[in-house]
Amino acid sequence: MIVDPVPVIVAGLAIAWLFAHAAWHKLRALQDFTAILGSYRLLPGALLRPAAIVLVALECAIAAGAVVRAPVALIGATGLLGAYAIAIAINLYRDRALLDCGCGGPPQPISWWLVLRNLALIGAAAFAHLPTTDRALGPLDAVTIAGALLLVGSVYATANTLHAARAQLEEWV
Repeated sequence: MIVDPVPVIVAGLAIAWLFAHAAWHKLRALQDFTAILGSYRLLPGALLRPAAIVLVALECAIAAGAVVRAPVALIGATGLLGAYAIAIAINLYRDRALLDCGCGGPPQPISWWLVLRNLALIGAAAFAHLPTTDRALGPLDAVTIAGALLLVGSVYATANTLHAARAQLEEWV
């Protein structure tokens, strides 16, 4: 399937922003991220710090590669998002829903919503990998891409804020 380049570019840039944002937050507080990673109880303690460093490096590489829609970056994005979804699902099955997701930004408890969000993001990364038509992009396309990125970013931020607020509300009730 060959699609118009504009939505594919938007998807690739949105994935790039997502991974850059996540990596930035993890880098700024690598010790905290390492502790969050440990709270998932999926790795032995000796591997936590190296794993945290590798994950941040992968997120940085994926962010850089997704800007230009490098296939390896988009495949890496689907794999890493899938791994995160599996880690969350394992802990939800273990009835450990009070863990911080470690996504970056304000703490969010893990939930099935985050698993579904990651599956949707996997779809976006796969979409960004689709071949596009050879049509030339014009100034209107640049405006459309910028507007779409603002919209997608706003919807994503709003959904995350609502999820975090819902979790806090449940703690109060």
